[in-house]
Amino acid sequence: MLLLKGQSILFIEHVYKQQSVTNNGERTSDSGMATIADRLLQMVYPELSLQVEACASGIHTLDSAVDGWLDAARRLRPDWLVIPPLHGDNWPAYSTDGRPLTPDLLEAALRRMMRDIQPYAINLALVAPISLTSSDKGFISPYADVARSVAEEEGCLFIDAQAEIDDVRLKYAHQAAPTNEELSADIEMSLTNVFLQAIGFQWVRRNAFAVTERPSFQLSCSC
Repeated sequence: MLLLKGQSILFIEHVYKQQSVTNNGERTSDSGMATIADRLLQMVYPELSLQVEACASGIHTLDSAVDGWLDAARRLRPDWLVIPPLHGDNWPAYSTDGRPLTPDLLEAALRRMMRDIQPYAINLALVAPISLTSSDKGFISPYADVARSVAEEEGCLFIDAQAEIDDVRLKYAHQAAPTNEELSADIEMSLTNVFLQAIGFQWVRRNAFAVTERPSFQLSCSC
């Protein structure tokens, strides 16, 4: 288990132009990653007394998204910052100065974020871009590869959730019209599950594997 007693975990929640942000960026959702993770961690690891928070980050361009991540980290100083995936359904929102997002632009933005965030977040978990439909899966792959490469070079925890998202798509493939609420809840649950697996969450625990101090994923300085 990578989480240590008393640590704080901050989940970023992306909010797009058509959505609203309240309370200066603070936002809660009963089906969001933060809420699901908090309930499960408190249930299975109550002795860790973890603090789980969510912060909404408005997205108008990729640069504004990165600025939102940095602002949240500066204000809240989490032990863990979790960046949710960019996804194909909202790809136009990631353009900058009228330029469509390319793998090179994504790489530059991620490297800027990892360089600037070092004083404010001890550990970083980056969820790779995902495809929500089969039609854009090939399009998204180069961006996921870039995220993996940058994460590995910079020393942060990389999370690939595409297989779990594919399972969600398969679940609804034969349904006439699943509601947005149903689909969104299943996607959030899948993303949370992948994050928890990545940090070593175990439903069944043994005393021999009690939580002790473990090395954290420290961001390396590339400047």
